[in-house]
Amino acid sequence: DKYGKPARLLGVSLDITARKEAEKIARQQRDELEKLRQQRTAMLETEIAERARLEREVIESCAREQRRIAYDLHDGVGQQLLGIALSAKLLEQQLRSENPAQAKKASAIVRLANETARHTRLTARILEGADGVGDLKVALQELAANVRKNCDVAATVKANASPFPVSAPAAAQLYRIVQEALHNAVEHGAARNVEVDVGVDGKNMVLMVRDDGKGFDDSSAANGMGMGLRIMRYRAQCIGGSCEVQSHHTKGTTVTCRVPLQTNTYVGPLP
Repeated sequence: DKYGKPARLLGVSLDITARKEAEKIARQQRDELEKLRQQRTAMLETEIAERARLEREVIESCAREQRRIAYDLHDGVGQQLLGIALSAKLLEQQLRSENPAQAKKASAIVRLANETARHTRLTARILEGADGVGDLKVALQELAANVRKNCDVAATVKANASPFPVSAPAAAQLYRIVQEALHNAVEHGAARNVEVDVGVDGKNMVLMVRDDGKGFDDSSAANGMGMGLRIMRYRAQCIGGSCEVQSHHTKGTTVTCRVPLQTNTYVGPLP
């Protein structure tokens, strides 16, 4: 009006009831989806934790069984083999003057029994475990020397540092990984040469085990080697690392393990 006061108001009235209802339904759906996501996440976390527990139990059970077999080999089979060797030695001495040909055969039995006894003691030591390996390089060199002596396989260890800056649990698990890789190379791959390389690459320690064996495919891995491969990977994960296995029928097998230096990551009381 002439006084500057509003005399009339023009506008539009909109009914937003439907929009508000739609927003309310959308919020409810989002809340329900979030609840479902949280429930699913909790279920997955529980499943992962349960799987990890079962894997640890499998490893611990394997370790207990290995120790039992080791004691049986050392105290049972090993002693019996030594008894056979001693009896054959006495027989050789008795036959030496009367029947040299038979004495020679008895001597061959003595050598065979002693060799088998040595191999049995080596297997028992390996199965018994290596929780305290000390200097990892020295422990691996001793392991390679035993393989050369008892398995007739050219096993070598190359290391560009010593001692390696990894925790004692990490060193023990790495030693076990190499044990398993050597066992697979000799037992399953029929390898004649195995090389263990240990070095430092940036913030990681890299361990590689290469062999010239016949390798394997997925089917053969599932029919005998699968458990060993899974245990190697799990051991690496338990110390914050990773383990990869590459194999080819004409190029052998390569196991590559990477572990952070100075790691203290350790899950549970593993063997």
